[in-house]
Amino acid sequence: MERVAGAMAMHALRAVGVLAISAAIATSVWAAPAVPLGDYETARTPDDEFVRLSLMAGGKAKIIAENNFQIPGDPAKRRGRTTSYAKWSRKGANVTITYAKISDRLKFDAATPLARIGLSGTAPALYAVQKSDANSRLRNLTLWRLPHTYRQAVPAGAEEAPAPLPK
Repeated sequence: MERVAGAMAMHALRAVGVLAISAAIATSVWAAPAVPLGDYETARTPDDEFVRLSLMAGGKAKIIAENNFQIPGDPAKRRGRTTSYAKWSRKGANVTITYAKISDRLKFDAATPLARIGLSGTAPALYAVQKSDANSRLRNLTLWRLPHTYRQAVPAGAEEAPAPLPK
């Protein structure tokens, strides 16, 4: 009888241990949201300029910036597109994008306030968590998870668009 009671107590103790370990693992996994692979893009300016970041499998990334420019002496505006290839890594909700001797640290938030671009509600986004390098292509931008149709709001009474995106 004592042997049976001892064996039952040992099994109960093991079950509690397994549950405690499972709970610890689940808490650590849920504590930091996974950064979904895919495309993130700034809200488009009134001139339809944007920056897009593609996070791909294997730690590869691509940064695409599309904007308007004007050649000195030529009155016509032209459309330009630049592409930079990068690597990315994740630690918790923080994402580090490395390219051309530049490292940008971003944070993923599944419920970033759209008030940053003059809208209501929340959406998944990546945003800068440190001061960016002067040559950064992601310079302090908020990149919203695609698909979206967000546009930067033009301030009331303003004739010009907000500051252009970095080139």
